[in-house]
Amino acid sequence: MPLNLAPFISDSDTSFAYPVSATIFFGADYAHSEFVVPMARFEFYDQYGSSRAAGAPIIYMRMNGQFQTGLSNQYNETANIFGNPSGDAKDVFNVPTALLKGGISALYKQVGAAASSAAGYMASAGANGKAQYEFLTRKVLNTFQQLVYQGPTFRRYTLPFTMKPTSLEEAQAMINIIKTFRIASVAKGNNFEDKIDTARRPASGAGTPAEDKDVIDAGLLQGVADALAATSITFTYPDMCSFEILVTQNKIDGLNVTSLFESEFCVIESVNIDYGSQNKMLFFESLTTATSGEPIYYPAEVTLTISLKETTLPLSNQIYNENSVSTRTIF
Repeated sequence: MPLNLAPFISDSDTSFAYPVSATIFFGADYAHSEFVVPMARFEFYDQYGSSRAAGAPIIYMRMNGQFQTGLSNQYNETANIFGNPSGDAKDVFNVPTALLKGGISALYKQVGAAASSAAGYMASAGANGKAQYEFLTRKVLNTFQQLVYQGPTFRRYTLPFTMKPTSLEEAQAMINIIKTFRIASVAKGNNFEDKIDTARRPASGAGTPAEDKDVIDAGLLQGVADALAATSITFTYPDMCSFEILVTQNKIDGLNVTSLFESEFCVIESVNIDYGSQNKMLFFESLTTATSGEPIYYPAEVTLTISLKETTLPLSNQIYNENSVSTRTIF
């Protein structure tokens, strides 16, 4: 049975809370406690990135075997770009920009005029003279293509985590981690309009309510206000997060920790969850039961894949500052 019993209506009239507010560890304790392992540390912020998200936990998860990061810049191939930006005197098109308007059209016209009479006949018959000329002469006209820089792009991350709990505590931590990312990645409702002025007043503002025939009835305004008071007019942006890669031992927060990488503020683009492995969905039963008395079954293996995008464009000064941090060995 669906949780939202009213189809086509978003259930946005209730508040929300993260499953736990305490720090969550996965993959660094219990059966893994004797190993020094790289961990991903996630911290969540509000939609402005100005403060910690209320009630959100700090998450530590053991990294998988690979982490990839890179810088991407956008270049577009553009035709009809004349001249050499370095100002080389050998460049025949090293002329003021204002003189280049329509230059490629003029070149095509001159080349076409020098073509054979057959090519001119085909062009006058409505065919493409440029294509006809290139086919007959086996020469291709220079389209003066250049790469035009379109600016930097926001850095993306795709972080997969294979989670195989080895105890009931780890299974519960795994479920809380998944719930935390799902809550943080979606928009929030509960934004109701409660500031509508319901006072009786003229619509045109030309006179008093008694004198102005075109008035907005106070009862009508009150009805609109009552309807909007139960309807979410806007959605709030999802929460943001940042993450860093640490080398740590055991589950002691803040001790024996070395930072290898740290991201900027990120938005969560997607949260994908794959249950099971090798075409098998396996569960183990908890000793505890739900409030209904039914047994609780925890997945034996989950692959959690989180896609993030930074909100800050990477520029040279930022990259320089990253390199200046002595403990960072991956970038």
